[in-house]
Amino acid sequence: MNAVTSYDPEVDILSKLFVRSPRAYSQEEARLFALALNSLTRNSQQATFQLAFSDIIPGGNEDGQQYAKLVVATKRLMQAIKFQTFQEGNNIREYLLLFSTLGMNADTGLITGKSLYPTILGN
Repeated sequence: MNAVTSYDPEVDILSKLFVRSPRAYSQEEARLFALALNSLTRNSQQATFQLAFSDIIPGGNEDGQQYAKLVVATKRLMQAIKFQTFQEGNNIREYLLLFSTLGMNADTGLITGKSLYPTILGN
């Protein structure tokens, strides 16, 4: 698995866009999503990723809340995103999951996950 650098310009752009989305994601949620997406697109043959807590929250655990913030971020990212479309005059609601799994290991300081859409993200 290729390492994802936490200071990659693509990650910064993705996370800033995600924070501005209608759902209003936190900085931690947006950064986790952007780093995961960046990792998955670079490794299109695999649907899994592994990220260090410190990559998501630079500066480590300075305020003592790193783990708690990441628990909230992973829970929110596991919730389905609702979007609406209109087809032939019908209002259609659909729900999309971003990941099939997200896990946290406090001992190793890693978040692991699996995408539901490896072929879409890889292209």
